[in-house]
Amino acid sequence: NASLDEAGEQALVAMLNQMKQRGATVLVVTHRTSVLPACDKLLMLRDGQVAAYGPRDEVLVQLREAATAGANAGATAGATAGASAPAVRVAPGSAK
Repeated sequence: NASLDEAGEQALVAMLNQMKQRGATVLVVTHRTSVLPACDKLLMLRDGQVAAYGPRDEVLVQLREAATAGANAGATAGATAGASAPAVRVAPGSAK
């Protein structure tokens, strides 16, 4: 979905919802969060290893908590070392 415009993204999400209603299993590979509301489970890979897997809302909570902890640690470290920690960012409202 990296090359889709807004209308294309909406059509993709609509198709995913239709497939879900039919009981189909669909694997979506994406780096964009716009399709997450249509997903039941998330698998996040980092360096080829499973970093998180489970029901969408639970994984998103884990990612947000990790981002908050990383941002807090980065703010503390940045205040003393002049550096900040990278944070995982999840779009607000992506877990409906």
